[in-house]
Amino acid sequence: MSDRPDLVLGLVTHPKSRFRSNGEAVCERVYRDLLSSGIRTDRLVNDRNDAHADRYRITRSIVRQSARAQAELETSWRRRISESASTPYDLALKHAVGVKRGLAQPAALTRLLNIDYSHLRIWRHSLAVGAKATLVIEDDAQLVSDEIVLLVESLMDLFGDRSVLVNCSQSLDHQSLGVQKILQQAPLIDRIGTVEVRDPRPSITNTVCANLYSAAALERLLWHIDHQGLVPVIPIDWRVNDFLIDNPDVSTWWLSPAPFVQGSMHAEAGVP
Repeated sequence: MSDRPDLVLGLVTHPKSRFRSNGEAVCERVYRDLLSSGIRTDRLVNDRNDAHADRYRITRSIVRQSARAQAELETSWRRRISESASTPYDLALKHAVGVKRGLAQPAALTRLLNIDYSHLRIWRHSLAVGAKATLVIEDDAQLVSDEIVLLVESLMDLFGDRSVLVNCSQSLDHQSLGVQKILQQAPLIDRIGTVEVRDPRPSITNTVCANLYSAAALERLLWHIDHQGLVPVIPIDWRVNDFLIDNPDVSTWWLSPAPFVQGSMHAEAGVP
């Protein structure tokens, strides 16, 4: 039997996160369920802050660069989905302005870099050990499905050698994302238990609260981010969007209902 894991399960958290205990509990439950089902699973909990000053010192120039890059990327993303999306321009613009305000302080950029490094560490580990797929959850993810094992196992079977990113979390609502029409028209590619799997075009994302990546997609995503570099600093969610703009053949499957809920956005999920 191969020593290679079928799956790497990664948790993104940090020492001062108020969601850390929730994330660790969810990660432990998913890990035990996967192992019990016979899925060879390797787990990596990343709770480090690796954005040290010797790597990047956040200057005023980087703050300005980052705000400009964020604005340009959001404009490109709106243009990409404009033919199919039905969200008014001002709604997307308000969201963009809110993001850029968050980038105005160097400490916020440092936090975004720490999140980058957390995801990157898990992704690199998964590729290094030769896993077929990688499930990364952030610590505010709340598991709301009893079908997570069936979903992961079935989705990995569907991947083959394709480049696929699966959105596994209910996070931002579809209206705020401007993707209602795209998702309504997305073809149904499978039903797994009670969950529908749809393949929207153009490929679109929500947040990276809970994503399942095929190895082929992850290798390409990692290459893209390494090639672009981490400055200007933008949220990891938008780095994924940037990747999709440059790689329109990558599929982004959406699950309905999603097995995870982003607790920081949905109080009903019961995440403190």
